[in-house]
Amino acid sequence: MGGAYAFAAVPLAFAGAGAWPATVVDRGATPWDPTLRLADWSTYTWRVEVQGGPEPGSTVPGLWSQASAPASRRIVPDPPGGVTLGSATVVAGQVEVRFSSVESLDGGPAGSFRVDVYRRTPDPTAGGPVGSYAAPELRQPDGSYLLRDTVVPPSGTTYVVEVTDPLGRRGPRVVVGTVT
Repeated sequence: MGGAYAFAAVPLAFAGAGAWPATVVDRGATPWDPTLRLADWSTYTWRVEVQGGPEPGSTVPGLWSQASAPASRRIVPDPPGGVTLGSATVVAGQVEVRFSSVESLDGGPAGSFRVDVYRRTPDPTAGGPVGSYAAPELRQPDGSYLLRDTVVPPSGTTYVVEVTDPLGRRGPRVVVGTVT
């Protein structure tokens, strides 16, 4: 297994009944990059070994224990927030719906964020869903998101976007633009 290894001296106190609890706080900093943080949607696994103190009258450190059973933790961010206001512009017989997000909408190994787009027309019987897309399908090189709706609706139609994270948690529905 490759990667970096971190060692920390953690004082332990025997809690009885065979338990030796320890709390290790990972502040994310590393010697080579103090800004490094644990990545959202990633699972991290740790194993622990402890080294005994020196024998009485010796300065030689004691033996290392067997490695513990692995303990894992998945970093799950807060549920998605809403996207930011964008635009809905008729271009060459279709509507370009653009918006941005403060969040990256990148679910990493947990899966993709979903972007559901709805059309609300002045006539309530004519609106409805435009489609549901994996966020990477809509992401543009500048980090914004672009959807092309091939149905050109009447003036006054609004486009609403709702984001769902890989765990199925939904953000608020946000009106991102109105066709004029």
